[in-house]
Amino acid sequence: MEVAEIEQVLLSISGVKEAAVVARKDTSGEKHLIAYVVPAGQLSPRSGMLRAVLRQKLPDLMIPPAFVMLDALPLLPSGQVDRRLLPEPRPDSTEPHRQFVAPRTALEATFAALFSVVL
Repeated sequence: MEVAEIEQVLLSISGVKEAAVVARKDTSGEKHLIAYVVPAGQLSPRSGMLRAVLRQKLPDLMIPPAFVMLDALPLLPSGQVDRRLLPEPRPDSTEPHRQFVAPRTALEATFAALFSVVL
């Protein structure tokens, strides 16, 4: 898996000025991709939109589960991205809050009741 490929696709998306992708270990030791995006304008592209475009062009394994919006990427004196200085993603900053959707059918209500007991 080449992070450069993911970065190139991100840079091809309208509204993305700069992008960097890194693999970081989580608390359990598993590596996950994190995409850092600098918006091209005032409005930041939504992670759902970025994910949808990436899904059209890349295999699922190459889709980062987390997107972090930054004002600028940290740079080394050589002008390259200083990946060590990229911030750890915060759960509340990487994904939009999802709104609750109540069960719409009797079958959905039954499943919701079952899952509420199990969980």
